[in-house]
Amino acid sequence: MFMKKEISNKEKTTESKTKKNKNKNETKKKKIFIIIFVCIIIIIGVIISLTFILKDDSKKVIKFDTTYNDIYTWKPKIDNDKIVRIDDKKRVGDLEGKGSGIITEKFVLKALKPGKTYITFTYTNKNNGSFGEIKTYKAVVDKKLKLTISKAKNR
Repeated sequence: MFMKKEISNKEKTTESKTKKNKNKNETKKKKIFIIIFVCIIIIIGVIISLTFILKDDSKKVIKFDTTYNDIYTWKPKIDNDKIVRIDDKKRVGDLEGKGSGIITEKFVLKALKPGKTYITFTYTNKNNGSFGEIKTYKAVVDKKLKLTISKAKNR
């Protein structure tokens, strides 16, 4: 009988150690989960912050969709090029005329200093200089060099 109690105590000790190990493992898992969760929250916060910091309000894009035609192109004329300039111009889309036939001309405008100016885009024939459609936009640049583009009225 004395042996049974001794075995029983050993079993209790073993059970107690097993429970302690399980508790330690669960605690470790919880700590790891919390660390991962906190890291994810920090990463999301950094991404959101960078989005606002890196946002460039001093540039805007004006796009014109046209059918495939190498003869015609949009030509910009800026009334006051000290306020705004054309930073980049690209033609993208079906440049070879094999698919949809749609080409998009993109003009990237860059604010240089506060003020207001007008930009006139003329759909011009490269060969003879004749033109078709004309579109005029008002560009307003505030003190923080935020550029706002709108279609010009009565101009």
